[in-house]
Amino acid sequence: MTTMIDEIRDIIDNPDHIRNIAIAAHIDHGKSTLSDNLLAGAGLISEDLAGKQLATDFDPQEQERGITIFSANVSMVHEHEDKKVLINLIDTPGHVDFGGDVTRAFRAVDGALVLACAVDGVMPQTETVLRQALKERIKPILFINKVDRMIKELQLTPEQMMEKFTAIIAEVNKIIKDNAPAEFKEKWLVNVNDGSVAFGSAFKNWAISIPYMKKTETTFKDIIKYTEDDNEAELKKTYHFQKLSWTWLSNISQIQKKRKNTGLKDFGKEIMKANQENL
Repeated sequence: MTTMIDEIRDIIDNPDHIRNIAIAAHIDHGKSTLSDNLLAGAGLISEDLAGKQLATDFDPQEQERGITIFSANVSMVHEHEDKKVLINLIDTPGHVDFGGDVTRAFRAVDGALVLACAVDGVMPQTETVLRQALKERIKPILFINKVDRMIKELQLTPEQMMEKFTAIIAEVNKIIKDNAPAEFKEKWLVNVNDGSVAFGSAFKNWAISIPYMKKTETTFKDIIKYTEDDNEAELKKTYHFQKLSWTWLSNISQIQKKRKNTGLKDFGKEIMKANQENL
């Protein structure tokens, strides 16, 4: 029987099929909930528990207080267009007191998956983690989370939703332009058309991007109808994170191409060796 370790070993020498990412956001914007969905997509936790288990909040203090205190690292294999791909994920804390963990995570990854709440928008810690990522020369991509709240609580129309999304994206891009290295100020701007922005609800287990919406001929009116009809099970089935994850994360380029002589080439192999020794 092929194990996850075997699958990782098969992929680890092919950097084109690997992404090393850190998830970062303002506190309570859904980092650990999103991590659950990526884990479920790889078969590491039950899909029924995704968004509720908060598997990366492993410490009793985190579980008791309901916040991420320590960075948590996990490797997972996803399938995309009949090929297997490796995602090395670091779920970082959102509280300002633990910013050092976020900086350390950014120094080990290719890019940052930054979350923003669809209702709250860009908050102080959102800006802080973006600044940290850009200072470490890490490209951000954006996930606008809790879209279900826009529909059920705020009862926004598709046009109002687009206005809210546009405002969030514009604010994120302003932070990028103000803080990115000079050569990346334009290249690293997030854009709905290239898939570097995605939308969804990590708690309700669905995510979508504009390229995927075009491919599946989906509109925001469809999303609203599914949500208003309490048919979010169909949303989860049709727009599961696994179907989007690699297309989305491939907006992040490989660390092996971007940073030279860092010693990270053999980093994955060292992790594999340590894992095997502890089995």
